[in-house]
Amino acid sequence: MERNGEEPKFRSFLPLLPFNAATAGISTLVPLAIIGLKGSVIDVGFSAMAYNLALIPAPLVWGYICDVTGARKKVVMLSSALIAVSAVGMYLTDTTVTIALLFAAIGHSAGMLAPALNLLIIESLPKTEWEKGYTFSSLYSTVGTIGGLTTGMVWSFYMPSSYFFLICAGFALVAVALTMVEVREPAVPIERRSFLLSPSAFVYRLTQVPLLFLRVPRRADFVSVVRLARQGMTRDIPVILTASALFSASLNIFFTSYTPYLKENGLSNWEVYFTSLYISAMNGLASRMLLRKAQGAVTPQMASSALAVRSLGMLLAAVFAVFLSGPLTFYATLASFTFLGVAYTVISVNLNSLFYKSLPAGRQGGLLGVYSALNGTALFVGAAVSGYISFYLGYPMTFFVSATLVLLSAAVLQAHFGGSPPPTYE
Repeated sequence: MERNGEEPKFRSFLPLLPFNAATAGISTLVPLAIIGLKGSVIDVGFSAMAYNLALIPAPLVWGYICDVTGARKKVVMLSSALIAVSAVGMYLTDTTVTIALLFAAIGHSAGMLAPALNLLIIESLPKTEWEKGYTFSSLYSTVGTIGGLTTGMVWSFYMPSSYFFLICAGFALVAVALTMVEVREPAVPIERRSFLLSPSAFVYRLTQVPLLFLRVPRRADFVSVVRLARQGMTRDIPVILTASALFSASLNIFFTSYTPYLKENGLSNWEVYFTSLYISAMNGLASRMLLRKAQGAVTPQMASSALAVRSLGMLLAAVFAVFLSGPLTFYATLASFTFLGVAYTVISVNLNSLFYKSLPAGRQGGLLGVYSALNGTALFVGAAVSGYISFYLGYPMTFFVSATLVLLSAAVLQAHFGGSPPPTYE
């Protein structure tokens, strides 16, 4: 009986399978499509800028709509429908600017989904099953991502890649249909602030999209962070904010230019899809094993160690870009992506957990706004400068800058926390 009672609850997460298949497939295909239209790495950077610019306000706007209207199911459906329409538009267009603008709609849809999905988890399940709900939703997201990338790889091997936009549109429409059938609006809606009641809810939410606005950050919120930084006893939050922003900037500097780098070395589209599939699998499997081995321990030392591993992977990419070219780039990518994939979830979970533990009571809204604003700015700036660094200074310099920022993030954490965990403010 218990099993039969549980199944409908977790079936409501099924739309995540096609949703993530669509977004993963499109995210890999967009730079390939831009390059196919004779666009440069700067054009690819412009599309990444548009994506992040549209992503940043989405959790604030749609989180507020969720709070005011109580709508969850409709927001998930609208998010999936927006992906479907954008994917069809990408297939029909023959300009890089239009692809970039439609990619911005994809970014906005990802930001739309995050608050609605997480509210559905905590509203549809008793608190004792929240952990299981996050496990199921994470599993479905990972399987969907891997499924979308695998489909894209096989499709690109046999068929023109541009047609895969229509397959992704189909995935998104399946997500709409599954949402209509499997997802129910909650009987008693709750507000986003409830994320603060559960460390697992908070961490899972920020691991999805590192932007969580409970309100628009004010000037006083930024000033308060500066004041905290001036005193050693209250410097934990500014240090975590700095480390997280450096990590976010490095993320987009590195990956915005990586597909153009692979294509410049003559790799086929299916090989590009395979590298994306490989790092996603490493992120979903190897990082999960490491976290289980650590038995849930969250420390600044674990975060800084994982950041160092990720920096090593980026430094390897820089070295390979100098000394290797052509088909060897494929195997070099797998080597560097091993380090990047293993480290990502460990970094994200630890940084978000440390931030949660350090939040003082009564000030979460303002500090979360600062956290989200800094991460959003870092993601945007990383996407903005990546193409220009690669175009004018070369891909090795782009990867080296990324590695340096990650290493600085590790150094900031290690220099401040040393061997001591951050205090928890009550």
